[in-house]
Amino acid sequence: MPVAPEASAPGADDNGSGAALALECARVISQFDFHKTVRFAFFAGNEQGLIGSEAYAAGLPLPGETYLGAFNADMMGYSGMDLWPPDLVLYSNNTPASQVLANKVMEAAGLFAPTMVQMVLQNDPTMVYSDHAPFWI
Repeated sequence: MPVAPEASAPGADDNGSGAALALECARVISQFDFHKTVRFAFFAGNEQGLIGSEAYAAGLPLPGETYLGAFNADMMGYSGMDLWPPDLVLYSNNTPASQVLANKVMEAAGLFAPTMVQMVLQNDPTMVYSDHAPFWI
């Protein structure tokens, strides 16, 4: 009898795949210089009430810093019943800063992976059930 993947490895979707993506992004951008600080953070306690991300975001910004935004790669490996190409759903709230970041991600996906993902932009400030929520100001 086959075992359902989510029964044998529930953390692979939520959120091993997001952690793998963040590590790969860190590897790629480590080859470049930036005028701003780029941080990568991994959180625990998402399913228990965003414990890790809330604790981290509560300490931001650090003295003398301004942060521009946060990207959260939640469940990147989850395909559900989606047909090819898989959707990459991007949640944003209605603030101008969120809109700018969302548009940049859409632009990058269209440039670097035009046939690999179908971008879906959801402007939904009520989507607060993932580690991105504590960063929405």
